[in-house]
Amino acid sequence: MRKPLLWGIAAGAVGTIALDVATYLDMIVRARPASSTPAEVAGTLAERAGVELAADGNDSESAGTGTAASAPCSGTASGSASAPPTACCG
Repeated sequence: MRKPLLWGIAAGAVGTIALDVATYLDMIVRARPASSTPAEVAGTLAERAGVELAADGNDSESAGTGTAASAPCSGTASGSASAPPTACCG
């Protein structure tokens, strides 16, 4: 049972990386900036959880960097954790 689970995690990670590469290539080709939505969602979730992203408060420059960095990390984590049921049960 452990081996299929590891294969599922690996497949989720590879899929997430492929999606990231396609997204960044699209940004390069179309010369468009990154979306601010992931950073806004990460900031809202951190605020609701009572987590301060910077020592100087959420309005500081380092808070913006922390929010911007936490958004892609959370996407990668969720992509890595989501595997089809057959990967771990089949």
